[in-house]
Amino acid sequence: ADPAKERKRLASSLDSTSRTMAASSLFSGEVCRNWRFADGDGVSHEVSLYHHPLTGARAAMVDHEELPGSLGTSSVFHGSTTSMPFCAGKARGSLHIIKDKMLGFSYSCVVDGKSLPEATAERRTEGGGVGSSSSQKTEDPLFTARVVNYETSRDHAQPTMAIAWYLVSVTSVATGREATRVHRRFRDFADLDETVQAAFAGHHMRSSMPTLPSKKLKFVQDHLEPAFLEQRRAELDAYVERLCRVPHVWATPGMEPFFGVAANAREYSVIFKARTLGFTVGKCGPKKSPEAGDSTYEPPDFPAFVANASDGLEAVKVGDLVSKISGKATCNWLFKAVVNAVKDSPRPLVVHFVGAHLGGTTVLLKTAKNVKQTTIPVVTATPPSRPPPRAPDDYPARPPPAVPDYDAPTRQPPRPPPDLDEHALFDAPPSRPPPVLHQGRGDDDDDDTKTEDDQNPFADA
Repeated sequence: ADPAKERKRLASSLDSTSRTMAASSLFSGEVCRNWRFADGDGVSHEVSLYHHPLTGARAAMVDHEELPGSLGTSSVFHGSTTSMPFCAGKARGSLHIIKDKMLGFSYSCVVDGKSLPEATAERRTEGGGVGSSSSQKTEDPLFTARVVNYETSRDHAQPTMAIAWYLVSVTSVATGREATRVHRRFRDFADLDETVQAAFAGHHMRSSMPTLPSKKLKFVQDHLEPAFLEQRRAELDAYVERLCRVPHVWATPGMEPFFGVAANAREYSVIFKARTLGFTVGKCGPKKSPEAGDSTYEPPDFPAFVANASDGLEAVKVGDLVSKISGKATCNWLFKAVVNAVKDSPRPLVVHFVGAHLGGTTVLLKTAKNVKQTTIPVVTATPPSRPPPRAPDDYPARPPPAVPDYDAPTRQPPRPPPDLDEHALFDAPPSRPPPVLHQGRGDDDDDDTKTEDDQNPFADA
């Protein structure tokens, strides 16, 4: 189909129902709108639109990936409507930024000719947990949360810097059981509040949003003082308790990831105070590799997973991914960096994990000696298989080393190393010069040398 005609057809399908949300004013700050729908095959999709009415800066994401061509500007000085077509599975749709007459904007999403209600305006479904569907609809919160404690740890990258953590306990409303416990910093609460405020810009429920505790300057207030930490914990506890009860708030993009219950996975964290952690990490293999028959190489989402855990460590589950160390995501780390950070960091140490929330995917963890079946979340954690070592007969024969002839009248004695006495070499019988050692380039070496981590894909933490 002609893209221009398709765009014109989708734009013409706008009607009054696409503007059910109150328009955002020019001074509303950053606005975030979110829509969820299922295509003809029943696959769920999510579309997010970000727009700043004052500056006009805009961006859009489809299924958490940037929509090509969405970056740009839609201000009061541009046309009345900005349309951005997209594809999601078998569905075809478009996002629209509509300029109102009173220096404001409204937003709509049209999929297959039908206008969708925004996530914060539709009634959420509940039944069986996050991401499930049910015929019974409710506006009740899916989860409740409390800030139950505060703790401090050291940063693995800067051991002299202390970090204040607030432990958030999340409970499922449907089952009444605790879903997860996760440590968050105050900056994480601030990011959540900014995301939620942007999602409710122009919404009639924005006035019901709780106020985040104010920030304190470090040179005025010691952020590690127990009295201050307890006061802030109580303020954050009241904040999240009220926030979880705001209607439609769980439909905003930042809520479920912050509380560790996104999709069918859960995030949890453990603070380790002893030097021995009690679990072993394994190296995650690539999701796609030419060695496995794929046409392209795709690295793993996280480099390490829990291969084994001691019986006394009930919180950590085998197969869960190591997602953060001292609050820093490990998604772009090398496996060696994860091992070194876990083993060498000062204690106490906070480690975050990602595991299955409503069951996982059964995959095979292949090692050099056996094949073990383990239940882990969606990301495949399979150490890459290595070719068997070559037999001695496969190596080419090496010529015997040449013996230098130091008796020749024209041959000069070898140059001494700079840290040795030059006269000592002339007084002693001549010897063979020291061999030149290969200087490695670090973790990105492409030579055939193998480190201990390469010989054994598992490493003790």
